[in-house]
Amino acid sequence: SSPNSVDEPHCTICFTELEDGDRVGDIGCMHVFHADCLKMWIQKRNSCPLCNIPVAK
Repeated sequence: SSPNSVDEPHCTICFTELEDGDRVGDIGCMHVFHADCLKMWIQKRNSCPLCNIPVAK
């Protein structure tokens, strides 16, 4: 793993890299995920997968 690999933005739901042009979503806590991943996550848990803050409705 390269030293820069930690700095690469990635979706912590599906664990793949966020690419330019990807549809992304955030829930107000500054964590960013693929929009489709976040949509599926929110259907199961109404909080951020990283910091567990509730999703604002």
